Amino acid sequence: MSIERYSPEQIQEARQTNLAEYLISLGVPLVKDGSRYRHREHDSLVFTKNAFFWNSRGAKGNSVDFLTKYLDEIGLNNLTFTDAVAELTGKSHLARPEPPQTANFDIEKLNLSPDMDHVIKYLCDTRKIDRPIVEYLIANRYLFQEIVPYTDKMTGEPREMYNALFPFYDEHRQIVGAEIVGTLTGSRFKGIKEGSAYGYGFTLQFGEPVQYVLFFESAIDLLSFIDIQRQKNKTLAGCQLVSLTGLKANIFDRALKAAGTQAVPVLCVDNDAAGQEFIEHIKAAYPQTKVRRPLSWYKDWNEMLCETKKSLE
Repeated sequence: MSIERYSPEQIQEARQTNLAEYLISLGVPLVKDGSRYRHREHDSLVFTKNAFFWNSRGAKGNSVDFLTKYLDEIGLNNLTFTDAVAELTGKSHLARPEPPQTANFDIEKLNLSPDMDHVIKYLCDTRKIDRPIVEYLIANRYLFQEIVPYTDKMTGEPREMYNALFPFYDEHRQIVGAEIVGTLTGSRFKGIKEGSAYGYGFTLQFGEPVQYVLFFESAIDLLSFIDIQRQKNKTLAGCQLVSLTGLKANIFDRALKAAGTQAVPVLCVDNDAAGQEFIEHIKAAYPQTKVRRPLSWYKDWNEMLCETKKSLE
């Protein structure tokens, strides 16, 4: 579609679209800060209605400017001018740009470790997830260990660190991506492996048919929830658990559609402002959505699991 297909009025409408609202619908982690919104991971990136200000970069502009120049800086692909205008005018609140699918993701070509020692130690000792759960993931190819070479800045010597990879399976049971979790003690590094297909997340299912689809902010929280339910001898029959790898509405949409019309969505997100904002936007589009968050004095499911197990020691 050419630029000429859009009138000056349509272009102006796109430029004046509420940018913060649109980005939240994509799962971008924005936190309300007075009358503004601030990016949870980029503190100097601020949004005010249809404008953005990235103070550390000296950048600013309107909604179209951000979609065409800076989406790639927050984990999505930049749009062309015409695509940006199309997305911001005359579409639903949850319309979202979909990056090109990558058909060549091959987990076997990654630098995978023949053993799982570091990942097991991290998940069991640091994150307090029961070993039988971790062993089940390994045995069923739901967990891999990636070796990441690096150079020690102090000595200049080659070193290795290790990532836990939680694979994304598509409808044909092919691995099309992975969620990354760093295993260094004290590190909270996490994200999506480069080349992963858009809209997929780490998913575990307990029986059929799927009656409830439970959405978590990370694979770690998802596993922590399973562990908590095991402690209570609660069954998860008929449940599908999905990691949003942050707060990504595109993963929510795809998983819920794949589960079928009978499935009830349940948001199991963190007890923070970003989680609450996400709940409000999802419920506006999907009123049937239920909410199940950790106990109010815990930030997330893993913190709840760790503190619960500490009290039993």
